[in-house]
Amino acid sequence: MAFVFKILEKENINIIIPLVQKLNGNKDSDAILKQRFSEMINQNYECVVIYDGEKLIGVCGLWYCTRHYSGKSVEPDHVFIEDDYRGQGLGKQFFDWIYSYVKAKGFESIELNTYVANSASHKFYFNEGFKISGYCTQAMFLISLGIESYLTEEKDNKKRIELAQQVKQLILPGTMGEVFKVLALSKKQTVKLDGFKEQNLASRL
Repeated sequence: MAFVFKILEKENINIIIPLVQKLNGNKDSDAILKQRFSEMINQNYECVVIYDGEKLIGVCGLWYCTRHYSGKSVEPDHVFIEDDYRGQGLGKQFFDWIYSYVKAKGFESIELNTYVANSASHKFYFNEGFKISGYCTQAMFLISLGIESYLTEEKDNKKRIELAQQVKQLILPGTMGEVFKVLALSKKQTVKLDGFKEQNLASRL
């Protein structure tokens, strides 16, 4: 069976919405997703799709940026393949195509975001050669990245108080600080990740 991998034309971005809805459990309305994708396609974003004949069966967004520790970097987003096509090696073919495509564009590294509880995606990425390079609480991750600097840099007292309340919500143990965790997967990554300077519990996993 021959599958077609390609970059989706910007004007056709809305055709991926049914797949994204399946991925996210219809969390947001089609109207909201259309609005967000209309903004995304005008940012540093591209969308890769898989076709089986004329049927759209897979999707992956690509975000491009330059990071101080790894150079030109790509971050895959909203990766989804229809259930009937899983377990056939299609995911590996998909990512092999993506690796070749972004390498030809001059990008040097790929980084991933995935929910800590999403064991299915972890298994796929482990099979792709990714390894756990960092694991910590949300609080320690944000502290490592210098979240307190947002407070010290703000000169307006009223705004600084508002920011302080927001920071507390993000880092205090009784709120989101200990409830949420950050898991980093990397492949052929040799530099230390700044977000795990204060805490890295990867060895416990």
